[in-house]
Amino acid sequence: MEDSYRMAQKGQAGLAIGIGVIGSVLGGLFGFVFLMFTAPAPAKFALGFSSFEYFWLAVLGLSCAALISSGGMAKGALSLLLGLFIARWGWIR
Repeated sequence: MEDSYRMAQKGQAGLAIGIGVIGSVLGGLFGFVFLMFTAPAPAKFALGFSSFEYFWLAVLGLSCAALISSGGMAKGALSLLLGLFIARWGWIR
């Protein structure tokens, strides 16, 4: 990011944007191919999950989201509890 800023100061903003776009496209294509070959194994494993595992997976995800929330500890904890309430009662699947 700092390199792009310095390039823009030198009048090379177009080149910096082009490099960023090409890097993004290549990363997206690599990620797609990687997932195409590796995703079936965890998917087969996840098909065996019961509601118990789904609940704890939701707890893990919401806890991580609450830890990195920028609105303060109380706001993160409130969003965690709201997410757990929604996950517990099965409103989302």
